[in-house]
Amino acid sequence: EVAVALARLYDTSPAAAAAIRTMMLALEPRALLPLRRLLDSSDPTTARAGAHLLALAEDAESLARIAVLAADIELGPSALSGLKAFGVKAVAPLLAAIPTLDPRARAFALEAVTELATDDREAHGAAVRAALRAALVSRDESVLLAAVRGLALWAEPDDAPALVALGNHPSSTLAKAASSAVGLLARSAKEAVSEAIVAARSDAATAWGSAAYTLPPELALEKLREALSEDDPRTRRAAVEALADVPGLQAAELASMALVDEDADVQIQAIRTLSARADVEGRALAESRLALELRSDRSAVRAEAARALGRLDARGRADALAPLLADASSEVVIAALSTLAGWSDPRAIAALGPLLSHDDAEVVKATLSLVRETRELEGQLLAVLDHPSWDVRHAAIAKVREFDVPALARRLEVEPDDLVKERLGAAIHGALAVETGGGKPSES
Repeated sequence: EVAVALARLYDTSPAAAAAIRTMMLALEPRALLPLRRLLDSSDPTTARAGAHLLALAEDAESLARIAVLAADIELGPSALSGLKAFGVKAVAPLLAAIPTLDPRARAFALEAVTELATDDREAHGAAVRAALRAALVSRDESVLLAAVRGLALWAEPDDAPALVALGNHPSSTLAKAASSAVGLLARSAKEAVSEAIVAARSDAATAWGSAAYTLPPELALEKLREALSEDDPRTRRAAVEALADVPGLQAAELASMALVDEDADVQIQAIRTLSARADVEGRALAESRLALELRSDRSAVRAEAARALGRLDARGRADALAPLLADASSEVVIAALSTLAGWSDPRAIAALGPLLSHDDAEVVKATLSLVRETRELEGQLLAVLDHPSWDVRHAAIAKVREFDVPALARRLEVEPDDLVKERLGAAIHGALAVETGGGKPSES
């Protein structure tokens, strides 16, 4: 109980925290024995408190047990803050303990040393890198993921081939972590990463695609064209995403070919890549191809194409986009409405009233957010105050407040929902405060 109380006091009182830290550092080794026994407690709160205080005491002998505890339960912010207070002094004992730990505890220890050692990279860099590289051969995904994430901060040029090779790992999480690590390494070791990509297999593009820009454009296109032929849709998607960083019309044409991919995620990434083109020819190609995708059988593709045309500011495609205001998919309706409203297209403005009574609450909320001129829509807006969704009524209250505070007051008198009444009262009070120049509203 004393340990739990001290841990809580440390979190709530900065002044007490300093005193507790000083007290813990002054403890004799034998005084730490009762705290070490707390780590074996069946009560998570007690175990966390023990870990917190032992970390504050910089008890190196407890670090391995703390890592095991972290693998079994969430240590929580308190114990983690204690470990951070331990600082670089914890690095060496944790590194020594890593070979003795089970996989989950080893993963925690790797993540801990990765972060703690950054305060003295020169002293611990070689040992931390050695531990991370050794972990790259682990068959346990949690250990491997910790190693890859650590190398994102600690990698050197020679690590490029190993990181690139992880692009075809079955775990999408790990492949993405490898991609992030390769991308970061490319900033400081462009040549090494480029050489690793040249030697890499096309099915590892999930990792090396983030740094394909390091290659000459012709070579990048060659490698990415190969990756687009792979069976794994993750690889094809990564290749399409990488094409956004390759200049020239050929890159845009290659990305447009992915619009017919059998995987929806690859198609959507192709749309995003095309809409990000900066060159005139690429943008023209993107506009023409994306207009065709408005007729896709996949609603997610139609919605992304509608948003992409907005990003391209392709106002000449408004006629093709307008029919989607009546699409069966709510996502598509919202995307089309947002794009057309952004262009101040009359058809979007005309659709606002009808869409305020749409069956899908998300469509109604999106429509409310786009309403600018309220006079012609007062009836529909007031009707939305009766919507069954609390979120929609909340949004409607904010919109009605802009033009008809008395209507909110009348609604407050009959509203049965306490949460809505509270929101109505706050909106009325806020509106009246604005009218009185920010002072206290009058009783009237």
